[in-house]
Amino acid sequence: MYQNINVIAVTNKGNRDENQDNFRIDTEISYIVEDNKCVSAVIEADDKIHIVCVCDGIGGASLGKAVTISALDIISSFLEKQELELTEFVEKIVNKMAKNIGQIFEKIREEGGTTLALLAWKGDDFYAVNIGDSPIYRICDDIIEELSEEHTLARYKLANKLIPSEGDENILLNYIGRKDISGKQMMHGIAGKLKVGDCFFLCSDGVAKVFDNEQIKKQVLTKKADSVETIVEQASNAKYSDNCTAMLLTVK
Repeated sequence: MYQNINVIAVTNKGNRDENQDNFRIDTEISYIVEDNKCVSAVIEADDKIHIVCVCDGIGGASLGKAVTISALDIISSFLEKQELELTEFVEKIVNKMAKNIGQIFEKIREEGGTTLALLAWKGDDFYAVNIGDSPIYRICDDIIEELSEEHTLARYKLANKLIPSEGDENILLNYIGRKDISGKQMMHGIAGKLKVGDCFFLCSDGVAKVFDNEQIKKQVLTKKADSVETIVEQASNAKYSDNCTAMLLTVK
């Protein structure tokens, strides 16, 4: 059994006017206060459900940011109750997010929402869930494994042996806010067991489009906790950079 999980996260608006990325670290940090602020938390092992996540807002500048805060606030109400087992608990949260945010955009007759990269755990069990193109990686024994599934038109075409067109990588097929579909229907989920020494890396596509899997692995294994600030700084300085957010969990 592990003793604790160390979490560190950083976000930066990159070359954009406003940061629509956001993140949550369990009950410790609800959402970002300012760019470039490196935040951390140590979550001790117990029998409760814990959740961390990264969101990337979609839709007009201030609207995208507001949506991510709404999504993260939904987690708060669930963490207070914890009446269900891990998988069912997470799926209920995702369904609630999809329903509430979908209704908001339907009411204002706009298109928008947020991506979601979420990692939840209870005891030694974890459940990784994503919707959209914000990835989740597990790094263990010098191997990096992507636990998420990219929900873009480009990835869909490649999976069906079709040639993507320019810009298809920016078209999301699934995102929280998409109407008339449940969160559970959209989400990709993987369950597993936590192991001492495991690292989990969550990020927005502003990071994933600059660093490939092997580059992320190298940074995490060589720089450990310092890798998060380095990765976000380099991604935010890239040409035409997007909002950039990264989070690293280390099981100890």
